[in-house]
Amino acid sequence: MLELPWRYKLIFPLFIITPLLSVYTGPTHITLIAPFSSLLGPTLPLGPLYLLYALLPGIYNTNTINIFAGINGL
Repeated sequence: MLELPWRYKLIFPLFIITPLLSVYTGPTHITLIAPFSSLLGPTLPLGPLYLLYALLPGIYNTNTINIFAGINGL
């Protein structure tokens, strides 16, 4: 529909996902699986890095869905 450069396609989901992450008040740690939990402990606290940890998959998923829809002609 719109012929946007790839730079803008990466920036627009950022504006959509950021408000969703800003209201999150839950825990910001990751539970580790068995081989890593013996080295680092059962959980890994992320603190402010949690925002980046949740933001990047959100951008990746929106772009992946758009690429998949374009390949299938949806």
